Amino acid sequence: MNSLVPKSPFLLWLNLTLALIVALAGFGLGFYQGLAAQVVILATIVSFAALFWALNYIATSFETRYRTVDADGPANHTGAGSVWLGHRALIVSMALLLIA
Repeated sequence: MNSLVPKSPFLLWLNLTLALIVALAGFGLGFYQGLAAQVVILATIVSFAALFWALNYIATSFETRYRTVDADGPANHTGAGSVWLGHRALIVSMALLLIA
């Protein structure tokens, strides 16, 4: 579970803030539309949890994490951060294609 928590406190607080803003917007809109309170509260909790998990997953996928093989050996890139290091050009070009 520790691998889905960003190392940067700024990213953690940013993810928490964004998820909370989206959940509160859904909470307000749910009551504005006249939905049942149980449905609105359940949808708010689920949307907050799912968005917070997804944002943390995205944040950790772009972090670089190191693992040492031996005390004498070099550090190797492992985990989700190696995806960014190995496929940087592909990720950027796909993002540009999605924007266009």
